[in-house]
Parts: sequence; C-alpha cells; structure tokens
Amino acid sequence: MDPGNPKPKKVFHYTSLEGALGILSGGVLRLSPLAETNDPYEWTNFHPSGTFRYCPEDEERAMQQMDDLMREWGMLRQRYQLFCTHSGVGLDSLPEPSSRDGRANLAMWAYHGRNHTGVCLVFDRQVLAMELNEGAERVLEGPVLYQPHDRQKWTEAHSLLNKSDLAGNPNNVTREHVIDHQNQLFFRKSPEWAVENEWRWVIDSWVNGRVEIPIKSSLVEVSLGLKAHSHRPCVESSIQNGAKLSQVHWEPHKACLEIDYCT
Repeated sequence: MDPGNPKPKKVFHYTSLEGALGILSGGVLRLSPLAETNDPYEWTNFHPSGTFRYCPEDEERAMQQMDDLMREWGMLRQRYQLFCTHSGVGLDSLPEPSSRDGRANLAMWAYHGRNHTGVCLVFDRQVLAMELNEGAERVLEGPVLYQPHDRQKWTEAHSLLNKSDLAGNPNNVTREHVIDHQNQLFFRKSPEWAVENEWRWVIDSWVNGRVEIPIKSSLVEVSLGLKAHSHRPCVESSIQNGAKLSQVHWEPHKACLEIDYCT
C-alpha cells in the first residue's frame, strides 16, 4: 500500500433508497460489473490488439485460438465485478470539521445519493474486507487514482502485445495479463471523478450475473439523506445487524451538512 494512500478505517457507500433497502433487507451486497462503471475510460475499448505466432500449415487452428482469446478478453468487463465506496480521505483542506466527514460529501449525496433522497451506508473497512474475501476466490482492494490519460500505459494494459504464449489457454493468458496490469485496469479513473475519493474492491467472478456477497457485521451505520427523513420508518425496520441510524441535516450558518444520530 502506498504510504500516501493509507487504508481508511471506514468507507462510505452512497446509494438510492431502493438500493439501500435491497442491501439492508437481503443482508447482501450486489456487485456491479466493470462494464457498468460511470467512467468511459474504464469500460470502452476493452478489446486488445495482439500478435499471434503460428505455423502457416496450421492456420485454421491458430485463427480459432485467436478467436477464443479475443472472446475471453471481451468477457473480462463482465467477469470482474466491483464494489465502490467513498474513502473520506483527502478532505482535510475543507474549512468545517463536519465537511471532512465521509458522510457529508455534498457531491456524493447529489450524484450517488440521488439528490439527497438516498442513503449512505457506512462500513468498517477491515471487517468488510474479511467478508468480501470469505465470499469470493480473489479480491483486490485499494484506492482509485485520478490521473490524466497516459496513452502508453493504457495501450500496454488494454492489449496483448508481445505475449509469446498467445496460443496457450485463453483463460490463462488473459488472467496473467490482468494480474500484470491490474492497477491500470481497475484502479485508474479520469481526474474529473476525483471528488469521489473512491476506495474500490474488485472481485474475480466466474458466475453469470451479479455477484452477491453476504454481509454480517461490517455495516456500522445507515445515514439518511437530507430529503430522506420521511423514509426513516422503512429504513429503520430494514436494519438487521444493530447498525446505528443517523440523519443528515443542513447547517445554514456553516453552509455544510451535519449528522445527528436518531434515537
């Protein structure tokens, strides 16, 4: 882990009311495929060019192997699934202490919290990491870095150039390539998204459809958006694990959001 990106103690998942109720009532997280991320930098052109070595007398078999490889590579956007959270890191420059709270990010409430009508789910990061690893074979975790487009690095990560074993098992070839370039493939976004301060989990999935991971004790708080106070009864009745319930409100004298715990 980069010392400049320490692991946060808590992470924050902003979502709609419907999304939160689905998580709370079912006790599971439903992950999203890489193909459904909000940054075109991540999900477009995820199909590589590549060199392929074969004997001329076996051209038909070689072309079939290349087709298999391209098909396997194209499936990666569905196979690798994500759980995205706000880390709360990088808010030290904000003037009000309450503005530095990961539950009080105005931009996150406006976009992912459906214009303040949604919910912010607060997780203990370490416990959540344990639960995700229990429910999946291979889990990557870390901060997303927001960097200008680097054509050379992007090309290296999104192509299978200079692979000497392209005729091998397509799954093995693509899997090894992803391991070599996982930071560039999964933990880079355009600078425009930097306000998200995203802490991301990437699950290597072998199932069709969305992966569901049971959560037990990682959820520690459920925070209602500024416009979601009327939904308190249904949210409160859906909480199963003893997580705290809080309500966001606007503090006009400080021009920021603050959080009160519901009793």
